[in-house]
Amino acid sequence: MRTLIKTPARISLDRFLSQYASERLTLDIGCGASPYRNLFPNRVAIDIRPQDGVDVCADAHMLPFRDNSFEIVLCTEVLEHVHNPQILVDEAYRVLKRGGRCILSTRFCYPIHDAPNDLYRFTRYGLEYLFKKWEIELLKEDTDELTTVGTLLDFYIFRLNGLLGFVLKAIWFPLSYLFRKKYLVRKRAANCDKTRLFSSGYQLVAVKL
Repeated sequence: MRTLIKTPARISLDRFLSQYASERLTLDIGCGASPYRNLFPNRVAIDIRPQDGVDVCADAHMLPFRDNSFEIVLCTEVLEHVHNPQILVDEAYRVLKRGGRCILSTRFCYPIHDAPNDLYRFTRYGLEYLFKKWEIELLKEDTDELTTVGTLLDFYIFRLNGLLGFVLKAIWFPLSYLFRKKYLVRKRAANCDKTRLFSSGYQLVAVKL
């Protein structure tokens, strides 16, 4: 499922990852089309499906790498698609060197995507539980409540057909574009705001102890 406009969650993710760009040896789990290869050039990219940019076809539940092999594990928009998220997190822990970082993003309040392989949604408390063996360095929402509602409207209106769909798209998408321009320059809080009711998803950085 796609809209005509890049979602705020994706804008936030791009900005988040750019802060952690590194030439250290990186395992990119569930790399897909490898959109972040320029930020992590020294990487091994794995995915369950063979495609351009994939170095190794592998199941994230059984990573085919030795213990303590990587300095960074990158896992963006993958956790909600695996059958057992805890096993993925534990495998990331196993292949990381001590002091290495897992850089992760996942969805909370977001439409179904990549069906039928869209299996879970995560709160900040669920992520804290999954990463209980780690030191969580950063955990924050990728959007606030208003932006999350706007994103959901994007997906809903994009799917409408007929005259009503045409009219709503003509009105909504220009407004949505202007909103995103404002979002691009808005300063974001560095840490998770526990008072927020919901978000499109979360961004997490955790260190192997």
